[in-house]
Amino acid sequence: MDTSRMNFSLNSSHYNSMVAQSPAVRSSRSRYANLLSTSRQADLSNITFSSSFRQILSPTSPFLLPQEDTPEIREQVFPCYTLFKSFLESKKRLDEDLDLFTLAEEYEKQCCDHLSVLMSLKTGQPMDPKDVTTLPPRMETLLRSERNSWRIIRGLFEDRVKSAENSQLEMSDAEDMMVDAANKKMSDQEVIDAFFERDINARTMQLVIDWLERNEQEDMDSEKYCDKMEFYSEGPHSWENTLHSIKNRQLTITDSQHCLEMDPDAPIRSNRPLHDLDKEDENRLFKHILRYLRAGRLDFAKEIAEKLGHHWLAAVLDGWILFDDLNFKEGLTEDEGMLVVQGNACRDLWKYTCFKYSQMDNTNQSVYESAVIGALCGNLKPALSLLTRWSDRLWLLIRASLDCLIEQELRHTYLPNIVTARGSGPIENFRRSSVDLPDEYWSNLKSFVDIFREADACFKNENISMEEKCHQALQKMIILEDIEGALEFMIDWIRNNSIENEIRPQICRFFAHVVLFLTELKLIDTDSRRGFAISVLEEYIKYLIDWKEIELVAPYVSHLPPACQVTTYSKLLECITDRKERQLALKAAKEASLDIQSITKTVVETIRVDQHDMIKKGDLSTLPSNVAAESEDDNIKIDALDWLSIDDVNYIELLLQSNALLRQFSLAGKTDSSKKTLKKLPGNLIDGSLKMWRKKAGQKKKPPPRLNNAIREHLCHLAYSHAIEAFDEWLTYFTNSKPEEPNPPTSNRFTDKVAYQHSLKQYEHEVEQWKSILGLQARLSAEKIYNVLCFADGGWMVDTKADPEEDDFRKEQMFSLRKSKIPQLTFLLYTVLHSSNRLQECLQIADVISSEIYQLYKEFDRDQIKALLHKLRETSIVLLDQGKDCCGY
Repeated sequence: MDTSRMNFSLNSSHYNSMVAQSPAVRSSRSRYANLLSTSRQADLSNITFSSSFRQILSPTSPFLLPQEDTPEIREQVFPCYTLFKSFLESKKRLDEDLDLFTLAEEYEKQCCDHLSVLMSLKTGQPMDPKDVTTLPPRMETLLRSERNSWRIIRGLFEDRVKSAENSQLEMSDAEDMMVDAANKKMSDQEVIDAFFERDINARTMQLVIDWLERNEQEDMDSEKYCDKMEFYSEGPHSWENTLHSIKNRQLTITDSQHCLEMDPDAPIRSNRPLHDLDKEDENRLFKHILRYLRAGRLDFAKEIAEKLGHHWLAAVLDGWILFDDLNFKEGLTEDEGMLVVQGNACRDLWKYTCFKYSQMDNTNQSVYESAVIGALCGNLKPALSLLTRWSDRLWLLIRASLDCLIEQELRHTYLPNIVTARGSGPIENFRRSSVDLPDEYWSNLKSFVDIFREADACFKNENISMEEKCHQALQKMIILEDIEGALEFMIDWIRNNSIENEIRPQICRFFAHVVLFLTELKLIDTDSRRGFAISVLEEYIKYLIDWKEIELVAPYVSHLPPACQVTTYSKLLECITDRKERQLALKAAKEASLDIQSITKTVVETIRVDQHDMIKKGDLSTLPSNVAAESEDDNIKIDALDWLSIDDVNYIELLLQSNALLRQFSLAGKTDSSKKTLKKLPGNLIDGSLKMWRKKAGQKKKPPPRLNNAIREHLCHLAYSHAIEAFDEWLTYFTNSKPEEPNPPTSNRFTDKVAYQHSLKQYEHEVEQWKSILGLQARLSAEKIYNVLCFADGGWMVDTKADPEEDDFRKEQMFSLRKSKIPQLTFLLYTVLHSSNRLQECLQIADVISSEIYQLYKEFDRDQIKALLHKLRETSIVLLDQGKDCCGY
C-alpha cells in the first residue's frame, strides 16, 4: 500500500533517511564509534578503513572478552559485540529521557548502524584476508532480521497502547466520525480514514504492510539496487525493436511476423508477438516494477514506466488509489478555482478490469505483468508463483485482505450525490460505481491466523537460516498478539538450540530485551509468563557471566526476583579474584540496588560447598589422608572471605563464614590453611560484630544466641590455633636447636686436651640454656593446650546458648572436632611434658581427663584410652626407677 496515502504508518524521522543517527550506540574504540556515526550520513563504500580499525577487528585484540570460547567464535562475535553495551546504555536512559517506544526505536537504529558497517566492510574497500574472517556471513542476516523485529514490535505495541487509551470512547462517539448524509460531505479517502481510526484490525494490517514494505526498501538500499531500465532502451519510447520491424515491413525490406501496431493492447488483440528484444525488456521492466511495488515505491515504478514510454502502465499503477475530491472540502470559497481531483472514482471498475486482465492466458503477456496487475487488484495466483519468500507472501496476502476490508467499507457506506457551486461553475461529485467483483477477489478476506497459516503452508524454502526462522516465528506471534506463545517460543528456542556459535548470544540478547520491553508494558502478568521471562533473562545473563562482563550483569540481574538475584549474581562474583574487579562488581550491584550482603554471603558459601559436601557425606572424624594436603582451592576459599570486607565490613557474616571455613580446615587437618584464615580476619572481629549488632538492634538489646555461640566458637578456634602453634615452636626447638656435644681429642697432646675441656664446658653451658628455654617453651605449650582442654563454660567447641535455629550440620562438625582434637591435644601435651622430663605433670593429665567437670574422657574411644594409660604406666615406671612412688612423690 502507498504509505503516503495512509495516516497510520510507521513514518517517523527515522524513516525519512536510510539510517538515522543513534546517540546510544557507543564503543570503547573511538574509530569504531566514528565509523558508526559516519555510516549514518555518508556512503559507506567510500570509507577507508585504517589499520587501527582493522586491529580492533583482529581476533587477537584484548577487547575480545570471551576467553573461554574458541578463537573462531570470538572472531565472529566481535563485529557486533558493541550491541551488548549499547543496548544496555539505551536501557539505562529509559528512566531519564526516553519513553518505551523511543527505546525500541533506539534498538532498531543500533541494528541499522551495525548492519551498515558490516555491509560497508563487505562491499567497501579491500581488506586483508585475515580481516575478512572477522565478518561472519550470518551476522548480516541476523542484524537485518532483528531490525525488522524491533520495527514491528514498536509499531504494533505503540498502536495498541494508544488504542487502549482511546477505548473509553463510546460507540456513539465512534459513529459520529462516520459519514453523516445530512451534515457531512466525505470522500472515499475520508471514509477509509475514519474506518482506520476505529478498526484496529484494519489498522494492524496496514501497519504490517508498511512494515514489510519498509524492510524491503532498506534491503534495496543496502544492496545498492540499481534499476536503470534506460540502460536497456535506446530512447523514451517502448518497443523500439518492434517499431523498427514494422517500418522495415512497410518498406518491404522484410516480412515480419511481429505485432503490426503500437498501441498497448495490440499484441493481445492481434495475437502477434513483440520483437524478442522488446519482450525481454518488458519482462525485465515488469520484474522491476514488481520489486518496487513490493517495496511500496510506486513513485519509482511510475517514473520508470513513463521513462520507457509505458504511460498506460503508469496510469494503471495509480488506479487503486482512493478517490478524494478536494473541491468538496469545507472552508473553500466560491472564488477559488478548481482543485485537482485525486484518486480513482471508478475504482471498482478498474479493479474488475485488472482482475480479468491478469487472468488472461496469452503468450504475449508477461508472467511478471500478470503478477503486477494481479497484486494491485487482488488476483494473487500470478504473484504467488513468483514471490517465494515468506515475507513476500505475507505482504501479498495481507494486502489483498486489507483491500477487501476497504472495499467492503466503501460499499457499505452511503455517500449522497453532492452538488456545489464554485466560481468556476457548479460541480457535481462522482457517484461511486458498484461493479460486482469476482468471488476469487472476496476469498482474499481472511483473518491474521488464516493468513499466516496460508503463508506458512506455501513457504517451502528450506535454505532459510536459523536466525531468520527464529525472528519470523517471533514476528508472527507479535502480530497475532500471542505474548504467552512468544515467551514460550523464546525459552524453547534457547533450550533446543544447543550449538554455540556467533548467532546464539546475539539472539539471547534480543530475547532478553524483548522480555524487558514486554515487562515495561505490564504484559508479563501471569505466573507462567513470569517463569518464561525469568528463564530468558537468566540465559542471557549466563553469557555475560561467562564473558566476565562485570558492568553488564548487574542491571539485568536487577530484573530477576530477589531470590534469583542473589544466586545469579553470586555466580559472577565466584570467578572474580582481582580486588579492583571485585570492587567494580560490588559497585555495579549497589547501583542496581541488589542485596549485596546476601550475595557476598552466598559467594563465600558456594566457593566452599565442594569441601562441605565431601565432609558431609562421609565420616567427619575419619577423612581420607589426601584431604589434609593443601591445595590451591584452599587459598581460593580463604580469599573469598574478602567479599565480606571489600566495601563495608560485614563483621557478623565474616565471623560466621570464617568459623564455617575453619571447621572444614580443622576437620581436614589443614593447620596451615587454618592459620591463613585466622590471619585474614581483622583483629577487631568480635568487637566489630557486637557493635554491628547493637547498631542494628539497639544498644540495650542483648545479642542473639547465634552471635554469642559464633563468638565463642571463634575463641575456640583461636585457642586451638595457639596451642598447635606453641607445640610446633616447641617441637622445632626441641628437634633442631639442641647443642652438639664436642668430640674428644684423638691425640694426647696437652693443648688438645685443654681445648676439649673448654669446649665441653661451653657445651654444658649451652645445654643448660637450651634446657631452660625448652622448659619455658614446654610450659607455654602446655599452658596453651590446657586452655583448650579446660576451656571455660562448658568446654571447647561447646555452645553455651541454646539456638532454636541452629544448623544441625554445625553441631555435627563441632562434635567431630571434639572427638578428633581433644585426644590429639592430649597426646601432644603428654609428648611435651614427657620430653621435658616433667613426669609428675604427665600423670596429672589423667586427673584432667577423668574430671567430671570437663568430662573429656567421653571424647576418647577404647583404643585411645588404652594408649594413654600405657603411656602413663611407662611414666610411673620411670618415676619408680628414680626412687619416687608411682605418682612422682
